[in-house]
Amino acid sequence: MFLLFALLLFNTAQAGAVYINKADAQTISSELEGVSRPLAQRIVQHRRDNGPFRSEADLSRVPYVGESLIERNRRYIIYD
Repeated sequence: MFLLFALLLFNTAQAGAVYINKADAQTISSELEGVSRPLAQRIVQHRRDNGPFRSEADLSRVPYVGESLIERNRRYIIYD
């Protein structure tokens, strides 16, 4: 019973709200599902080079950020 509770708790705690235009690479990789540290660093670098993300379309311009990754994390990414 405890194991089931622990698994449910872990699965619901995997992702949290991320202010994609303010978060550092560590936060992005730890809070968003399927985002590795190198990918999070690419996201931060793209933001530095091109300005803030205004939408999913902007975020999808980062190499290796596809629709699937955005879909999995849609409810957690905040663009403000």
